[in-house]
Amino acid sequence: MGESSPYQLENRKGETMRHIFIFAALLLVSTRLFGSERIWVPQVTESAHPYHHLSPQVWKVHSLDAEKLTLVFERLALAKGDSLVLTNERGGLLARYDGPMDLADFASEEFPGHLVKLSLVSDEHNNQWGFRLKGFFYTRERPATPQIILNYPLKLQNRAFLKGFFLFQNGTLNVLERVYQENGLPITGKIARLKFSDAGVESLPEIYTSHVADGPLATIDGALFGGFEGSIAKLPRGFSFEMYRPFATVSQLFTQDNLVVALAGGRVHLIDTQGESGWQYTLERSALPSVILEDSDRIAFKDKMLVINRGWTAGEIALIDLTDPYGPVSRPKIQLNLSEQNRLIFSGHVPTIGKGHVYLPNGNSVSAFSLKTGNEVGYLLLPEIAGSRANSFYFENDILYVPGHSKIYRVNVADPSAPELIDEIEVTREVRSQGIHTLWVEDKRLYVLRKNQGFQSHGENGFTLTIIRLP
Repeated sequence: MGESSPYQLENRKGETMRHIFIFAALLLVSTRLFGSERIWVPQVTESAHPYHHLSPQVWKVHSLDAEKLTLVFERLALAKGDSLVLTNERGGLLARYDGPMDLADFASEEFPGHLVKLSLVSDEHNNQWGFRLKGFFYTRERPATPQIILNYPLKLQNRAFLKGFFLFQNGTLNVLERVYQENGLPITGKIARLKFSDAGVESLPEIYTSHVADGPLATIDGALFGGFEGSIAKLPRGFSFEMYRPFATVSQLFTQDNLVVALAGGRVHLIDTQGESGWQYTLERSALPSVILEDSDRIAFKDKMLVINRGWTAGEIALIDLTDPYGPVSRPKIQLNLSEQNRLIFSGHVPTIGKGHVYLPNGNSVSAFSLKTGNEVGYLLLPEIAGSRANSFYFENDILYVPGHSKIYRVNVADPSAPELIDEIEVTREVRSQGIHTLWVEDKRLYVLRKNQGFQSHGENGFTLTIIRLP
């Protein structure tokens, strides 16, 4: 199919005008062109109908990594003397539509750059219906190597030094923060939300809670779960709460299907959120007779497997099969043989689970362990591995993302017995970088949350969210 074709459009006044018509291309989400991608973004942008007299307004259409933009109009109707002016981010003129006109279903030219501003200018006389965009196409080159497309600064009123205070899902960054009184004491919590998409960055409505935030975030079917004053709360909307109370600060929180797994007060709490009598606590301490937890232990929960990193306290990794949450089964433990220095690095990480294996650092090596046997099956030596407790690895499509202090190492683990380094992604060149906090991968984009220079664990924290487009 061609990318565009000439088409005769007849306006509502009977005047024939020649435009580039690309309606057929709306059937395609992405058209690939000689090493580039042409992506359709269905985003409605429109004026008032009809628009107001003497009321200049400006709208923006942009994509984070676009090199060219094409706007697709559903309708554009202007009165005589009125104009819709399209400019780039520096104010340079891209196109101008002058009234009188009334057009339907047409596309603009392809404009260079990642942003187009639309300015509607009207006089004191007549007005018309205005305009509505169906969305836009953007063209981008398919990178041969990872490319940084955005560094977005964040300032957070929160002691957000643990990974769990942040939750990234479906392009939205959720940040659990505390709200303080003038005397410096926390009174409530809130969840700030930022949506990152091809259309740019959008601030979503904040969710306020009636309890003080003191724990991490997780989600089930779009509903948020968080730790609040020794409780686990579900926040489907605003102040609506359903609570389970372990009566201890929740240090880690995971979800899968209808299960919530929390580490609080030296105990694993497993809650069935759809039990017959509401939330039901299923995992008693007696079910784990050989696993007595400490606050320094780190857990992960994926594919119905609970993995407990007890490297510092017990020199082992405990594996619990929770296929039946009411009848947990202990698997063979992973016994560790680490130096004291490596054990400190090892124990600081949340285990990363992927396709029947668990990945953790051993000094500057990535080690892969079988979840069936508990044996180490492979390892890869890297230049560095950051030792922060927040820095777990990330597994996606047989690729393991390993954070360093200023780089991300991509490791191919399709064969866990022979991991291979794919490349090194430089995230920052700050000489005194405070390190990478955590990371996520979605839709061929790598999202890296890192601490800025001068980062402090209390008060206003300086974070930057770096977005990297992957090949």
